[in-house]
Amino acid sequence: MYINSFMTPRLLTVAQMVKESSSVADIGTDHAYVPVYLVLNNMTNKALAMDINKGPLMRAEENILKFSLTDKIKTRLSNGLSELLDNEVDTVIIAGMGGVLINSILDADKDRLSSVKNYILQPMTAIEETRKYLAENGFKIVDEKLAKEDNKIYTIISAVPGTMKIESEIYYYIGECLLRNRDEILPELIEGKIYEYGKAVASMKNATNDETKKKSDYFEYLLCELKKLKEECAKW
Repeated sequence: MYINSFMTPRLLTVAQMVKESSSVADIGTDHAYVPVYLVLNNMTNKALAMDINKGPLMRAEENILKFSLTDKIKTRLSNGLSELLDNEVDTVIIAGMGGVLINSILDADKDRLSSVKNYILQPMTAIEETRKYLAENGFKIVDEKLAKEDNKIYTIISAVPGTMKIESEIYYYIGECLLRNRDEILPELIEGKIYEYGKAVASMKNATNDETKKKSDYFEYLLCELKKLKEECAKW
């Protein structure tokens, strides 16, 4: 496979989640690195590089021209999915944005785009909110992978139209697919979350406000569940 120097571990994992021979729209494309990679590696013959701002689209066009791919990758100014036509692509990538923003982008146009069968999502924050949104709004998570880059761990979600049920609250925070796949980075992710929520609980130790105590109790629950998952990973 042709490995391009500009592909970071995060972007490479996003691209590898795309099924071969897909037609792709990359939302918030920035430099169009992912569409360029997909075409160069014969994973797609058709891609749209879309962004809400003209600056990123200009950078995308420079890269597309640099690799002589103007016949296979088109750019389009678009607020989320608003300028994507139905039946143009079967796969949508939304990577490098906050989870709440990803949810709002999906919510605005998901019912209009019947041809889209695959969604590759990479929330930078509020990943649990994106999992919850998907479960409650006609999506099914079919796979998840982790990527580590500059000491940060990123989650990439593959979802399709469908239905799903989250059996336990903790699976909004740690994707069930990651456990099923025995993702090698997962123990480190869990350890980081144990530290994060442990620190939060400690800071609320002497809270008297009812709302704060309620929040502390919830974090205590998450800590307990995370420790159970840690033990499960230790058996691999």
